Amino acid sequence: MKKITLLTLPVLLALACSRPAPEPLPSPNILFILADDWSYPFASIYGDTLLRTPNLDRLAKTGVVFTQAYCASPSCTPSRSAILTGKYPHNLGEGVNLVGKLDTAEITYVDLLQKHGYAVGFDRKGWAPGKFEKMGYKENPSGHRQ
Repeated sequence: MKKITLLTLPVLLALACSRPAPEPLPSPNILFILADDWSYPFASIYGDTLLRTPNLDRLAKTGVVFTQAYCASPSCTPSRSAILTGKYPHNLGEGVNLVGKLDTAEITYVDLLQKHGYAVGFDRKGWAPGKFEKMGYKENPSGHRQ
């Protein structure tokens, strides 16, 4: 029995090495929608029977819907900083304040996505309010304005 194992091992290794590498899966498209003062359950995808949001419903059926997401802060600047970095606002220094600064040393999901070939953009507010140029950023920490 040991001879069979010893003889089949090189054959299996040769077969495994001769197979072409599988094609990498295509990178998924990511659409992250965030709106000021938009609360649960005010979209029909979340069960609201008065407010109809057919376009959001259509997007949600082919994507991921957050059903247990919570706001890190009741203020927009620290909340958006928390979303960008994945850190609690109280760990972001001045980023915890309304119109505070988000340190350029903080790694954001925008940085990570761009590093992996994604084009990242936003419309309207992005990271705000505040002057991102005064913080050392070349563009809004949320990406390129679209």
